[in-house]
Amino acid sequence: MGIIEGFQRALGSRIGLIYMDAHGDFNTPETTPSGLIGGMDVAITAGRGPKELVEMFGRSPLLLEENIVLYGTRELDAVEEMVPSGI
Repeated sequence: MGIIEGFQRALGSRIGLIYMDAHGDFNTPETTPSGLIGGMDVAITAGRGPKELVEMFGRSPLLLEENIVLYGTRELDAVEEMVPSGI
């Protein structure tokens, strides 16, 4: 989240994210099977999750969902599989 915020401040333009991981990391506290925040990174940047985190930099979302691409995923949780295909 800090890196995304830093890029946006430095570049002053809209940016995107290509997230390369076997896991989608698009869970929220309501959907996570493990309860680990490490599985929520991408969801938080997209404005989904605990208010304290999604609004950490005074705005939400940090990235629009259409500017996020999950690449190389092979172990998605059931709820992550239901996220729109643009993600």
